[in-house]
Amino acid sequence: MTGVGLIKALSARVEAAAKNYKFEADNHPDKPVSVYRQYIPKSHLENRQGQYHPLIVVSLVGLEDDDETIADVNLTFGVYGESDDTWLDLINLMETVRIDLLSKPEVGRRYRLQMPLRMEISEMQPSPFFYGLMEARYWLASPTEEGRDLSGWIQTRSICD
Repeated sequence: MTGVGLIKALSARVEAAAKNYKFEADNHPDKPVSVYRQYIPKSHLENRQGQYHPLIVVSLVGLEDDDETIADVNLTFGVYGESDDTWLDLINLMETVRIDLLSKPEVGRRYRLQMPLRMEISEMQPSPFFYGLMEARYWLASPTEEGRDLSGWIQTRSICD
């Protein structure tokens, strides 16, 4: 299992969760949510009037190997709107995805959500754009070294020996 596989599976899952989401602000309830893997392509950023919003960017931000492999993933949410209530669309979209991830913590039959799942929304927002962050950790199967038992050697040897 790889970080790339996790991002692909999680992006598909997030896209399915947000597929039927209806926005309330600015009379654009049927505008689909764009889900991006790792970053927003440069070609989508050329129009700065929010045409690529609403969006969710699913990014692998780290991998940690110890007794198990844990992947740190950020989900960045963005909405655009001139209404005073646009912030509600941001929170509702984030809640839609959060509820989906918590109700089915396994993604792609290979990756499992580890708690806690964190959501953060800054008080300061670049209106008419509104952004939020969700931080998730997923367990990935760890590769094991084949053919050698190094457990005793690793504990008793040092670089200076």
